[in-house]
Amino acid sequence: MKNILLLSNDALLSRLFLTGTKKFNLQTIISSDLEQALNTIRKGDCSAIVINIPVLAERCPKKIVRQIQETNPYLPVYVLMDQMDISEAISLTKMGVEYCYSRPFALEQIIENIDKTLQNLPAASHSGIKKIATESYREQSNRPKYIYAKSQQAKELYDQIDKVADTNFKVVIYGETGTGKESVARRLCKGKIQE
Repeated sequence: MKNILLLSNDALLSRLFLTGTKKFNLQTIISSDLEQALNTIRKGDCSAIVINIPVLAERCPKKIVRQIQETNPYLPVYVLMDQMDISEAISLTKMGVEYCYSRPFALEQIIENIDKTLQNLPAASHSGIKKIATESYREQSNRPKYIYAKSQQAKELYDQIDKVADTNFKVVIYGETGTGKESVARRLCKGKIQE
């Protein structure tokens, strides 16, 4: 059985959500505290999270979503709000939120969308997004940002790029998709642009 974490301090919505998820063979964990919800996510006890804004004093959905994604970026997030304008929904979706809903809520449709999303997740995700996902995310952040080739052809290419990089000439880089144009551009700009 898959667990859904409902982050809400609305008692009526929580009860309706509990009864609605049982029809889809989903279990609901209800939390009204963000820290408690983050601890549940860290334990890997949930497969998805539904946030009903406002949660206690926190009214900014972006802050809540950001904290959840810092804890586990692979967790599907759904946002429910009393009033939401389109620009806010778009920015939340760009942050990685699966769906944004505004009142009046069609809870059965929301739960059905959550169930479909959970069915489409990889097999390892069905028992909850475990600590493995969080650990792999941390490992990714420790990886080098650039890979250097060591072949003779690559060394020759690097030499040519470095010769051009020292000049003030404008360079046009062209080629097919996946041929390394961006890598060449980064190498050309290396040292010229300070980040």
